[in-house]
Amino acid sequence: MNSKLKVLIILFPFLYLLHDLEEIMTIESFIEAKSTLIPFRVTTGEFALAFTLLWIVASIGCIKAFAGKPFLKMKPATYLSFLVPGILLANGI
Repeated sequence: MNSKLKVLIILFPFLYLLHDLEEIMTIESFIEAKSTLIPFRVTTGEFALAFTLLWIVASIGCIKAFAGKPFLKMKPATYLSFLVPGILLANGI
């Protein structure tokens, strides 16, 4: 694995955390403002818990991928090819 990819792997959890901190702080007001479009409610605590669990799993996978070890029976490149689009898709939903 080349060094540029390793840098991106190890930066991903930190960048993901920075990105989602803003969403954690604004989720309740956003859902309240869009209450006619979004048929459910999520508290800041619920959203933060869901994010934290996902972040822990993603971070463990990134650390293992950085070390060149498989995670969830996937080679590092395969794990990353599922992780990044999966996180982006989850943020879009």
